[in-house]
Amino acid sequence: MIWLLLFPAILYALGWFWVYFQMKEEKDVEVTGHQATSVSVLIPFRNEEENIMQLLNDLRSQTKIPEEVIWINDHSTDQGSELVMQWLQQHVDDESLKNWKCVLNNGEGKKKAIETGVNQSTKSWVITLDADVRLSDKWFETFSAYLKNDVAAVAGWVNLTGKSIAQRCQLLEFNMLLASGFATIKQQKPGMLSGAHFAFKKEVFENVNGYADNLAIASGDDEFLLRKIINKKEKVGICMHPQASVTTEASKDFKTMVAQRVRWAGKWKHHRDWQTKFLAISVASLQLFWIITIIIPFFNFIFILPVVVTWLIKILGEFTVLSYLRKKWNQPFDGKAFLWMQLLYPFLVWWIVWRTTKKTTIWKGRSINI
Repeated sequence: MIWLLLFPAILYALGWFWVYFQMKEEKDVEVTGHQATSVSVLIPFRNEEENIMQLLNDLRSQTKIPEEVIWINDHSTDQGSELVMQWLQQHVDDESLKNWKCVLNNGEGKKKAIETGVNQSTKSWVITLDADVRLSDKWFETFSAYLKNDVAAVAGWVNLTGKSIAQRCQLLEFNMLLASGFATIKQQKPGMLSGAHFAFKKEVFENVNGYADNLAIASGDDEFLLRKIINKKEKVGICMHPQASVTTEASKDFKTMVAQRVRWAGKWKHHRDWQTKFLAISVASLQLFWIITIIIPFFNFIFILPVVVTWLIKILGEFTVLSYLRKKWNQPFDGKAFLWMQLLYPFLVWWIVWRTTKKTTIWKGRSINI
């Protein structure tokens, strides 16, 4: 009977093997000679003065410079907006930047900022970027090659960076979240993606009424929009090309990391379909299962062997996906961070679950509903 512990672990590992095969069969698009389509880059920002100059310079250093870049100031309380305006003024004679501008958010929050940018855009495609991302010099040329007529939106890959053990654990965790999300999106089912790097047709955004029914929810500018697009039977693509991915620094401290994930997790309770609610409950239940397997051997030594086997199966599934992703981005596998994530992640998930029972959290100096 005690060997029944293996059953959830086997199903869990099989799920990660499925994700692995979905990732492996995804081929990078050929970029050579590609001419960028009609694209506007939107960058909503709030209190990002430490990162804005880097992104401005990254965009100007592209092998193909975006014709239109719109910075949307979400009522920053720092000098971020002034930095953008000064930079644009310094480059006012650069003809390639004539359609770059900074505007004020017509409302409050990221979703209203994106809506403001979409209304300002004159292009057929929109790419949304967070202001704290970094880009390779071939990012725009490569990513725009994925913006084809037969797709309505494209989910872009995001890698986290950082040197501390906490940041390295976040990198692995976020890789797993995106990998599982991209695998389901590939099947034209709603899944996890990142609004830090997302593209959609302006016409499609308008046809699904943007964020009309979820503006009050702080998070989900990516996921709620993706769901509405897929529900309209529009095709959504994924982009995992290394040169088309973006990077951003992982949260530097535990408090910020938890606040970010509470904001992410809070949107699950606002979904109406039973499949999404079932998935959220399943994820939380599975993490509780791992916690239980850690505890029960202390009460009865007979469980030690089946628990060890159970965890080896779990680790095998996760390692298969993460080792593939690290190899794809030409990065070494971080065994130390992987071990720490195994031990701490189930407890972190349940800490976040408890935090989502509260109605508000603090993010970037603003109290937001979750």
